Amino acid sequence: MKFGFMPWFVPLTVVWLLSACATSEKLPKSALDGFEFPEIDNVHESEPPGHAILKLETNGHLAIVFKICTDKNYQYLLSASRDKTLRLWDRNTGRLIKIYRVPMGEGNDGILLTCAMTPDAKYIYGAGWTGWDWNKKASIYVFDTQSGQMVKRIANIDERIKDLAVSPDGKYLTAALIGKGGIRVWSINEDYKPIARDDSYQGVTFSMSYDRNGRLVTLSNDGYIRLYDSQIKLIKQVESVDKRSGNVSFSPDGSKIAIGYRGTSRISVIDGNALTPLYEADMSGLKTFSIPGLGMEQVAWSPEGDFLYGSGRMFNGDRKRVVRRWTNQGQGDYQDFETSSLPIFTMRALDKGEVVYTSLDATIGVVSRTWEQRLKIASEIPDFRGLKKFRVSHDGKQVQFGLSRWEPGSTRFDLVQRRVLFDQSDDDLELPVRGNSSISVKRWNNTFYPRLDGKKIVFENDRSRAVAVAPDDRRFVLGMNKTVRMFDKYGNVLWMKFTPGIAWNVNISGNGEYVIVLFSDGTIRWYQADSGKELLAVFIYKQGREWIAWTPQGLFDASPGA
Repeated sequence: MKFGFMPWFVPLTVVWLLSACATSEKLPKSALDGFEFPEIDNVHESEPPGHAILKLETNGHLAIVFKICTDKNYQYLLSASRDKTLRLWDRNTGRLIKIYRVPMGEGNDGILLTCAMTPDAKYIYGAGWTGWDWNKKASIYVFDTQSGQMVKRIANIDERIKDLAVSPDGKYLTAALIGKGGIRVWSINEDYKPIARDDSYQGVTFSMSYDRNGRLVTLSNDGYIRLYDSQIKLIKQVESVDKRSGNVSFSPDGSKIAIGYRGTSRISVIDGNALTPLYEADMSGLKTFSIPGLGMEQVAWSPEGDFLYGSGRMFNGDRKRVVRRWTNQGQGDYQDFETSSLPIFTMRALDKGEVVYTSLDATIGVVSRTWEQRLKIASEIPDFRGLKKFRVSHDGKQVQFGLSRWEPGSTRFDLVQRRVLFDQSDDDLELPVRGNSSISVKRWNNTFYPRLDGKKIVFENDRSRAVAVAPDDRRFVLGMNKTVRMFDKYGNVLWMKFTPGIAWNVNISGNGEYVIVLFSDGTIRWYQADSGKELLAVFIYKQGREWIAWTPQGLFDASPGA
C-alpha cells in the first residue's frame, strides 16, 4: 500500500508539531506549509523529545475534556484535554478562538488534566502529566492568551498536577498535586516566585476553590478538608464526611462550601468558616452503576450564590446523565437537565444563570437559565465505546464497525480501495476471539485486574476495556485506558504501547500479522502483531463521508475534499 503527500486539506488537518518547545524560542508550529517537516533534534534526558509528532486537528477536542475555566467577565471558556491541547472558545457563540499546544511525548506526557486563567484573561495556564516522562518533574505552561505564545515554564514541580486555580485578585497561581505532593503557590506579579507550599498531604489533592476574599479550600483523598487564609496560611483542617473525594466549591460569599464525592450519591454543604456539616442536597431519582468511582462529584455555585449545581456519572430513570440545579443554595427544589448517556467530566457555573459542562465524548455544552441547551460544541469523533461488532478481514486490510454504539456495525473502511463503504454485510469478516480452550481471559471488561487462569495479569492503574486472542492461540492482546499490551499465553508481557486514547475495541487479523484498535480519539490504528510497531492510523468523521489515513513517518492520503 502506498501513501502520497497531499499538499493541504480542510477541515481534516494533520499537523506536525515540534515537542521541544519548553521555552518561548521553541514554540510548537501548527500546520507547516507544504509539509516541510522540521529537523529532528538530539534528545537529552532532561529535555522534551526532539522529534516531530504527528497530530490530528479537527477544530475540536479529540479526547476527554478534564476541566473548563473562565475569566472574571465570563467572556471566554478555556478547556484542557487528554488530547494535549488547551482551547479557547467564545462563551456566547462557541467559536474556537485559539489552540495552545504544550511540549509532549508519544505516551502520557503532555496530557492536560487542568487549566486556569487570570481574571483579566491576559494569561492562561495548562498542566497535568506535563514534563513528567522526560524530566521526572512536572511543569506548568504559561501562555499569553491573545498571541498564543508560551511565555513561561514553571518547572521542577515534585509531582504531576491535578488542579490549578488563580486567586480572584489575580496575584496567586496555585497547583494541587497528585501523590502526596500537597499544594504549591506562586506569585504571578513576581515572575512566578514560589511563596507557599503545604507538604502535609497524605493523598492526592483532587480539587480546590477560592472565595471572593481570597481564602482557599482544598479537598484530598487523605480524608481532610483544609482551609487557608488569603495569605495561603492553613487556618483549619477537618476530616471529610466521606473520604471518596471529588470536587469542592466555595460559595461566592465564602459562607458555604459544597463537596461532591466519587462513588456515592451525595453532595454535602458545610460551613465556610467552621467546616462543620450544614445539609445535603436532595439526590432523589438519581442512580449509579455498581462501579467504583461513579458518583455526583462535580459541584458549582452560581456567581450570584442562589443556585447550587451538581453533575457527574450518575443517571436518571431514563439512564441519561444530568446536570441538577437546586434553588435556595442547595436546600430548595431541583431541576434536571438531561445531557446524554455519557458521563459528565467537568462543570462550571457562568453568569446569567448558565452552566457549562463537558461529557466523555469531548462535547462542550452550555445550559441557559431557562434550563435549555443554548450552545453545544459537538465532538466530530466517532463513538467506538461499547461496540458489539468490530470485524476485520483475514489480511487486516478491511475493518467494519459502527460510527456510534447505536449503529449496527455496517460501516466498512477498505484500505485497498481507500473508501468508506456503508450498509455492508459482515459474512467475510471476523469478530475478535475473546477466548478459547488454550487462552481464557476473564474479567477483562472495564476492570483494573483482568485474570488469566484465575491470576491477575495487570497491576498498574490501567483499566482493561477489550481483549482478542491471536489465531495461533499463543498470544492475546488487551486494549486498555492508557496502553495496548500483547501477552503470551502465560501472561508475560511481550510488548506495550501507550495510546492516544482509550482502546475501546481490539481485533487481530486472521493471518496473525496485525493488531487493529478502535480508540476513543476516533482513530483506527494498525500495529505490527510481533513487535507492537504502529503502522497506520485512520480517522473517519462521525458523518462517515470524509477520512484521512497517515503513517508515523508522515505519508498520508485522504478522501476527496477532506
